[in-house]
Amino acid sequence: MLSEIAMTNEELIEQAEATIGSGQTDDYVLTPTEHAAALESKAPALCKILRGSQARTAGREYERKDSDARKAQLLFRKIAGKANWAVFVTACLSVGNR
Repeated sequence: MLSEIAMTNEELIEQAEATIGSGQTDDYVLTPTEHAAALESKAPALCKILRGSQARTAGREYERKDSDARKAQLLFRKIAGKANWAVFVTACLSVGNR
């Protein structure tokens, strides 16, 4: 009976890919609060865990911090872009003065 239940690592990975999916275009976007609904029909046990209070709290906290990080990244890119232009213009002006 135990041998029927035991799965190889490859079988576990295949089952996880079939359930969760693999290689989606938005794999980098993690929205834990939405994962439970997406997995409800394919993985009801996992769905129940994700809907638990600890997982929901951690998911909301993660999403809040991820949103803050995205905003900080956009601000950094904006400032870095302006700094790059400032260096470029300064270099151009300094070459013209020689």
